[in-house]
Amino acid sequence: MQNFGVFTRCLLAVACTLMLTIARAATTPAPTVTISTSPDQILNGGHTLLSWSSSNATSCVSSGSWGGPRALSGADTTPALTSSQVYMLTCTGPGGSTKSKATVTVYDPPTVTIATNPSKITTGGHTLLSWSSTNATACVSSGSWGGPRALSGADTTPALTITKVYTLTCTNPGGGSATSPATATVYAPPPVTIATNPSSITSGGHTLLSWSSTNATACVSSGSWGGPRALNGADTTPALTSNKVYRLTCTNPGGSATSTATVTVYDPPTVTIATSPSKVTSGGHTQLTWSTTNATSCVSSGSWGGPRALSGSDTTPALTSDKVYALTCTGPGGTASQSASVTVVAATGTAILSWTPPTTNTNGTPVVPLVGYHIYYQNGASGTVQSVAVSGGKTTSFEVSGLAPGTWYFDVAADAEDGTEGPPSAIGSITL
Repeated sequence: MQNFGVFTRCLLAVACTLMLTIARAATTPAPTVTISTSPDQILNGGHTLLSWSSSNATSCVSSGSWGGPRALSGADTTPALTSSQVYMLTCTGPGGSTKSKATVTVYDPPTVTIATNPSKITTGGHTLLSWSSTNATACVSSGSWGGPRALSGADTTPALTITKVYTLTCTNPGGGSATSPATATVYAPPPVTIATNPSSITSGGHTLLSWSSTNATACVSSGSWGGPRALNGADTTPALTSNKVYRLTCTNPGGSATSTATVTVYDPPTVTIATSPSKVTSGGHTQLTWSTTNATSCVSSGSWGGPRALSGSDTTPALTSDKVYALTCTGPGGTASQSASVTVVAATGTAILSWTPPTTNTNGTPVVPLVGYHIYYQNGASGTVQSVAVSGGKTTSFEVSGLAPGTWYFDVAADAEDGTEGPPSAIGSITL
């Protein structure tokens, strides 16, 4: 402050008068202090620049996160920081003391975790996206999704037809940033093809199994074969005697697919054909009989022709020469043929039969008036039975001609006018 000014003016022989003048006291300004951190938000382990200045100060002292005397102005880089700090600076001058402070906030680096569950799906399927973060203040998605996201959450994807990559980046004010991706791999179920060639065979035959798959990671066989299989391949079966079903299931992370192939095993057809009798007199007949198994069609040839039923019988027309009847039958298992022959011999012998007409029935009653007779005869005990009708109830003899060599057996039965036929007579025979 300024001193008071005092002066005295005295006149001789006059009393002195004191005059006092007071001047306004002068004001000394207080110090000013400015301190700052740049940047004021950093990551754990980072540094910041401390800057400060003062005016009207004669000394400065730091405290808080630093300490000791400081220049009236200056700058200093902090060491690596692992926690938030407060830097205080107090400066003093004639006008007093002033305190100021600056802070730096230290953030741990952010972390991001994102996952898909399941991470492998079939075409058209969904997956659950879940994510979380630490030490973050904001998250943004990119890749197969986009836009801001909560710091943690979960979301179900729409139906997916192609592989997707979901990326999430989370940040904090300390300049920290962390990015993590999650992938949903989309697999189409693996197509599987299996075939047999041929698909139908005869019993004891073989077939070729061939198979292929696409986008598969493993294949397993079942049914008429078993065990792991290559993704593609071919194999010849052993001899087969029954129908088989070959099944192949192939898988990949997206699912599985199964395909089957069959082979039908057919027994070969059989054919049986016979003539009865196998030897006839010229002009005679024989009975053809035939049967088959495992056949679907038959064709005759030789002394007859054309399609035939799978089994049947037929009487030949009158025969005058030897005949061979062939039959070929076909089925899924193949073809078989058989033949039967008949020998025709010339008629050379004659037999004369005679009999006494009956007068009473076996029960003793009179016979109904007779109108004729039937003569039955055959060559040998197993020969074909032939017959001839003789008219006239009073006829007592008949000549049978055209008989082949052999022992012939005969019997006679009476025909009544009411249409009935009586019992046969005793059997007679002749050897020619």
